[in-house]
Amino acid sequence: MADSDREVESDKKAESDGSGLHISLSDFLAPTSSMCEHYLWREELGYLLNPSIPYQGSRDAIADVGTDSGVWLLDVAKKCPYAQCFGLDISTKLCPPNAWLPANVTFQSWDIHHYPPVFLRVRFDVVHVRSLCGVIRADPDSVVRNMAALLKPHGYLQWEEVETSCAYIETVNATVRAHAVLGMGRLVGVSPECVLMPRIPDLLRANGFYNVQWSRVVPQKPLLKYHTDMLLLKWAELVSRLPATDERKEQYSRLMLDVKEETQKGVACVSPKLVFVAQRTW
Repeated sequence: MADSDREVESDKKAESDGSGLHISLSDFLAPTSSMCEHYLWREELGYLLNPSIPYQGSRDAIADVGTDSGVWLLDVAKKCPYAQCFGLDISTKLCPPNAWLPANVTFQSWDIHHYPPVFLRVRFDVVHVRSLCGVIRADPDSVVRNMAALLKPHGYLQWEEVETSCAYIETVNATVRAHAVLGMGRLVGVSPECVLMPRIPDLLRANGFYNVQWSRVVPQKPLLKYHTDMLLLKWAELVSRLPATDERKEQYSRLMLDVKEETQKGVACVSPKLVFVAQRTW
């Protein structure tokens, strides 16, 4: 999802050429990471919209909250050409220019921590959100209520998360070592989304949703290496944000090279995916 944490401020510039021109590598990695992650999600789930969500054609309005680069929405717009598709995020700078968009796609700035403006309220049949737990800054109940406000009565929410708390190491055989991959896992530690994820069904029921269902998807073995490559890409994005004077920058960069070497020998870091589907009450 295009998250507010992708906003790279001037104090997070990666390098300077001495002339006042500052280049942040994360500005280039972020859209690439978003594209790669989307196609891995699509391959694993086998769908864009959960099969339990009905599609009504031209009567449908679909919102992608935290749209990031907009790639999920553009994929949906292609498969649902008569639906009106809106991508919402705190910033739309990673999205394509308006002149290049299909007629049924619109990108709009909106911060999910704020109640939606009038023109977005009770407008959508489907709201999609991905990797939201990691960007919720404060009260998760208010964030869920803000999403509910976008939906028409009985409209559908599809909420997707990576279950990092259940990550595990997979190797091609017992002789392959995974020291670097385990080291990276220890550095990442327990993130806030790990705490919030088990609460999602109760959060939905308490804040305007019913018919809450969820499923867990374990990555297929042929795609395990790509999942680890995706983690490395995200890690590289984070490392690129560290100032050049930060001693962790070199340490983390060396660790990335060690992880890459292990993945080439048959080591993967695997996290299941969770999909929650619910309907808004009246």
